[in-house]
Order: sequence, then structure tokens, then C-alpha cells
Amino acid sequence: MANDVVSVRMMIVAKWETEREFWRRGAAFAGVRVEVTQAESAAEAVEQLGRAGIDVVVIDAEFGEPHRSAVAQAARGARTHPIVVYSAEKDSDAVGADGDGVVTRPTTVAEAQYLVDRILRTRLPNRVLVVDDSATTRSIVKKILMATRFPLEVSDAAEGAAAFARP
Repeated sequence: MANDVVSVRMMIVAKWETEREFWRRGAAFAGVRVEVTQAESAAEAVEQLGRAGIDVVVIDAEFGEPHRSAVAQAARGARTHPIVVYSAEKDSDAVGADGDGVVTRPTTVAEAQYLVDRILRTRLPNRVLVVDDSATTRSIVKKILMATRFPLEVSDAAEGAAAFARP
């Protein structure tokens, strides 16, 4: 997995060009290759989600509630099951239960890069090692981890010495 080439497709749904530009420029400096698509309206975003393999959707919280929900629901129905993140003002309340998270709207490219890197961590593969002397417990924990929306490579070991011997 360490040598895998990783790229992520990110959709930015924002009314204002300045916000879309911060996100695009921040994504350009991300730690992995990011292909950015953008939408100026909820209808455009819903249409793109129906045909493109998007991994992450960032939605400007300034869109009204019906529009935000329409985009989030389209994302939930997409084959890639993208992570949905709202971009809101610093003091904003949670924007809706249909998203996976809320971030403070970036005001600089450096802030956008920081946020893009953190958001992308949810889509990049991670290794998990489950260590327990009970095969049943290891099996249950592995099933729970594999059922998440996060890309995990799960393996197990029956004891600490075996865990340390793993690559």
C-alpha cells in the first residue's frame, strides 16, 4: 500500500468564485494528487455527482437548506459514497445532519491547503492491526472496521510478539 499511487477527486460547490479559488489553489498544494471539479449551483452538483466518481464534496454553507440537502443526498446515492463536508463561517452552527463534517471557510490558500489535507485523510487508505488473544474478538473488531466508509487494510495478530513481527 505504501507504493500505491493515490489521487482523489474533490468537488467544490460554492456560489462565489473567490471561495472556489481558495479551495482549488489549496488542493493544488495538497500532499496527494487532487482532481478538482466545481459547481456553482446545487443542480449542477447533483448532475455531476450522478456521472463522476467524486471522493469528497465540499459544500458552501451559504447555499440554502434545500440546496445543501439535495447535494448531500445525491452524494449519498453516488457509487463512490463521497465524504460530504460543509464550509461555514467560524461561528456557524452545525449545518445539517446529512453531512460528515463542518470546517471553517478558508480565507487564505494556506488555510485551504490545511483543510484539504485533513479532509483527504478520510479517503486515503490506512492500515489497522487488531491485536487480541481472542480470535472471536479480533473477528468482531475486523468486521466493524471493514463496515466503515473509510478505506482500511485490516489485519490481525493473536499476541503482541506477532504484532511486532509484522511488516
